[in-house]
Amino acid sequence: MMNTIWHREPTSPATLTVTIARRRGSRRRFMVAALAPSLMAGALACSNQNVDAPAPEPGSTILALLPVDNRQLDIGEEHRGTLSSSDLQFDGSRFQAWSVEVEPGVPMVVDLSSNDFPPTLHIVGPGVEQKDIGIGGAARICFESDSGGTYSAAVTTGGTTDTGSFVIRARPVPDAVTPNCDDPGPREIDNASEESVLQLFLSMPTQGRELVHGTSEQRVLSERDAYVIEGDTIYLHSWVFDGGSGDSVVIDVSGDGLQIGLAAIGHGLMEENDGRDDVRLLAQLPTGGEYRAIVASLNGPGEYAVRFTRFGSTSELDRITNRFVEPQDLPVSGTPVAANTPIKGVLSAVDPLLAGRETYAQAFEFQANRGESVIINLRSDDFDTYLYVLGNGVDRQDDDGGTDLNSRIQLDVPVTGTYRAVVTGLNQSDIGDFELSTN
Repeated sequence: MMNTIWHREPTSPATLTVTIARRRGSRRRFMVAALAPSLMAGALACSNQNVDAPAPEPGSTILALLPVDNRQLDIGEEHRGTLSSSDLQFDGSRFQAWSVEVEPGVPMVVDLSSNDFPPTLHIVGPGVEQKDIGIGGAARICFESDSGGTYSAAVTTGGTTDTGSFVIRARPVPDAVTPNCDDPGPREIDNASEESVLQLFLSMPTQGRELVHGTSEQRVLSERDAYVIEGDTIYLHSWVFDGGSGDSVVIDVSGDGLQIGLAAIGHGLMEENDGRDDVRLLAQLPTGGEYRAIVASLNGPGEYAVRFTRFGSTSELDRITNRFVEPQDLPVSGTPVAANTPIKGVLSAVDPLLAGRETYAQAFEFQANRGESVIINLRSDDFDTYLYVLGNGVDRQDDDGGTDLNSRIQLDVPVTGTYRAVVTGLNQSDIGDFELSTN
């Protein structure tokens, strides 16, 4: 288990840092910031039929009368719903209402997201009537009830009759976060203590972001994902993943041009890493259950890819951590590379990691005679290849010597004998099909 301390870097007052005390006594830093309703006619309130009717005048609270049909938002829980052709239709939009119980004086945030339609969110109840038109597939409303009670959260398609799935969540605002109820973002953290930041991480909506073993996902961090920590802006996504006690997980995140921070938290676990463009995190889960992976961009919005691999062995993490090997020490495939006979393979997250590069790698041998000129080609449609050729005094490397992002080395053979071709990727997260050939 680790201890996490959030503090200002003493030599750089403009930098916010979290320092991790790791199991073996080493310390790393995760740079977290771097300087750092009115719509409906009353006759439709109790109807389940699609009706095309004009919207009422501003100031109407008829949304509060929409039937919820047992749709209840549990505080802190994500709920998945679907807008269908059977839902109410008014003035060119579809509507679906959920109820939520609110305590008096407790600031609340309701988040709505959809990849299928442009979401618009309404909150209606005692003393509250708010609307947010979603930007980039997400809408958010922050509010506080003086009296408490039952409120209606209405999901709408924002002027279209589209249908599809959505995710909605109601949660209390963490004490250290100051919501801007007039604008969905960014959210502000006034006191960046360990407790307040971890509370924020655990309370963030995942909005349908779930890590599944062996799969990769593409996402975009946008201005809607901005958080201001003591005046510095970072961009955050929260992902959820499951695991069993003793399971080992590998999380890879890559984002061209992004300064990436990555953390895994939950059930006493706090592991982190950071870097430029590509970051890998290795962790062993202390107990079974649900965990969070926090992806951060420290230098602005942008697109990224995340890949998740889970191993079900209590000793797997140590095996992964200790499997960093030099190219010349990699175990060799039992299939040698014959001239003009390409070998097809798959680079995966269970392959050894190269020391220094921390990229997945495989090694192959081939025979060559003195005086020959041998061309070694490594091609892949799945990743940016990187190639080593070693042996008999030869130590060559190549990234893009071939076409596109493929690798190519031309070797003038100095000594007759056995040589080694090492297949790997340019980036830590690179995996997939490849073809290796000599001619």
